[in-house]
Amino acid sequence: MTQDLQALLLGGTAFPFHDIEELGPHIEAALSAEGIDAEITTDREELAVLPDSEYDVCIDYTTDSEMTDAQLSGLLEFVERGGGYAGVHGAAALETTVPSDPDDVVGEREEPNPELEELIGGRFIRHPDPAAFDVRIVDSHHPITINRADFQAYDEPYEVVTDDVHVLARMDHPDLGDMPVAWVKPYGDGRSFYTALGHFRSAFEGEARALLGAGVRWAGGRA
Repeated sequence: MTQDLQALLLGGTAFPFHDIEELGPHIEAALSAEGIDAEITTDREELAVLPDSEYDVCIDYTTDSEMTDAQLSGLLEFVERGGGYAGVHGAAALETTVPSDPDDVVGEREEPNPELEELIGGRFIRHPDPAAFDVRIVDSHHPITINRADFQAYDEPYEVVTDDVHVLARMDHPDLGDMPVAWVKPYGDGRSFYTALGHFRSAFEGEARALLGAGVRWAGGRA
């Protein structure tokens, strides 16, 4: 497929999971197969200059939501002015931060960033152990999910809260119940897409890959 969309793929984490060095090449290959040319970076200063960049969309594969004021302002301005945002998996973990206690794996911030939560359209609360679950397409007319079939995923099932979003896919989980998996929302003149899938390599293969690719293309204005 011709690569007609330029994406900044932002990763990097202080935690022993969601490692962009490990998963980045798989994500990059998955996006390439969907016509997306992704440049991987762990430098969050790239966010500050996004409004003046040539990127069509920013793909967020971070987990701690640590940003300076300039980095956050750059990201928000980029999307407000017509750029795209695609949050993947841990991008919605807005209460997660680097722990102050070295014996802890993660820390918890007192209050999630409301501006990031508005951009994403929701936030992560918790997850049970990884499991297989069915992903149900609930809007078969949206450009991201048109003619797309339900599929099974093996991932961390995320409990999330959302606000003012258009849900595209949901799951049924014995612990979490009926829960959104993917959604979209407008943001200024831009578009925001989020998928809760993304912990394992399998999230960038098969139907999960196709969902991510279509979501990124939609956010970047190609659908």
